[in-house]
Amino acid sequence: MKVVDLGSQMSALFEHEEMLAFFDVRLFLPGRPPVDALGRLSKPKMNEAGSSYLSLFLLVDTPDEDLRAEVEAYFKAVAWSRWRDLFDGVVEVVPMPPMHAAADLYIAAVDVVTRDDAVADELGGRRLISSLGDVLAGEVGEITSWAMGERDEPKSRWEQLKERVLGRK
Repeated sequence: MKVVDLGSQMSALFEHEEMLAFFDVRLFLPGRPPVDALGRLSKPKMNEAGSSYLSLFLLVDTPDEDLRAEVEAYFKAVAWSRWRDLFDGVVEVVPMPPMHAAADLYIAAVDVVTRDDAVADELGGRRLISSLGDVLAGEVGEITSWAMGERDEPKSRWEQLKERVLGRK
């Protein structure tokens, strides 16, 4: 059996993507208090022909197995394809298999494939994230974004969580 180093794979992925924004998300699961998550929207740093897409990455706090199972069922039921109906130029929405990098985190990832870079750039602002609340039947909190390539930001909540998941600074 081949052992896969999820931390190395995630790190390699993050190296090839430019973060556009991160944001808080609140999920409403039946019979539970709201569940908090942290979202990240990014796009490829070096785009080759045919690779216009945005990556959505959600980290959900799941301190116990029951909640993890409910969160996994919640994400399986999300109609991600709604983005094709909401935005002209979205070609496909591809949910990735769930990842379990840490015992108390559920990781959901979705790629939003666009017709071209112009559509990806237009949606990469607040439009796609703002619609996420409707797609998830949840609530999106404050959106923090910065100019692409800007690296002098103080360590963000996203960076802190990335360290926790990947186990390195």
